Amino acid sequence: LHGSGERGDGSPSSLSKVSIHGVPKFIKNGHNMCFTVNGVTECFIVLSPQQTENRFGWTNDVMPFINWAKQNYRIDPNRIYVTGLSMGGDGSWVTSYGTDNEPNAIAAIAPVSCKGDYNGAKITAQRKIAVWAFHGDKDTAVPLSDGQRPIKGMNTMNPDPAPIFTIVEGGTHGGSTWDKVYSPTNTYYTP
Repeated sequence: LHGSGERGDGSPSSLSKVSIHGVPKFIKNGHNMCFTVNGVTECFIVLSPQQTENRFGWTNDVMPFINWAKQNYRIDPNRIYVTGLSMGGDGSWVTSYGTDNEPNAIAAIAPVSCKGDYNGAKITAQRKIAVWAFHGDKDTAVPLSDGQRPIKGMNTMNPDPAPIFTIVEGGTHGGSTWDKVYSPTNTYYTP
């Protein structure tokens, strides 16, 4: 899920904004989103919706998109992952604990440079959704404490699996965090 700067009207020129950051950027630059770990190669189907310019956030938008994707693509329903940066990271959290995600359809989320709700994240923990969240320590747009808040909420529930929170040293609210987090080379973070 993209951030607020990539919203648009769905036209070809507007849709190109979705590939400015995150996973779509690496796909645009030629990565096929196939990875070999411990001798096993897995490939991802990556879907990147565009939020409209008159909306801020992803509340109640992601689950209808996931349901549409499940009907139109060959997707393993037990391996649906949601990630996003900034506004899109908020959307990852909101989707994980939202009432429209009942029964839970998400295996994991990877929110980046965003905020989430302390109490909402308790629902994420109860749903046993794996979380690996990332936040730059130099982010002045969304304070580090905003990124830590939902993790703290999850941890009050003794979650299984326990969430992972990674602080990106020197990372701002931009490419210095996002390019490291989403790098498909495993240079910075490995599975």
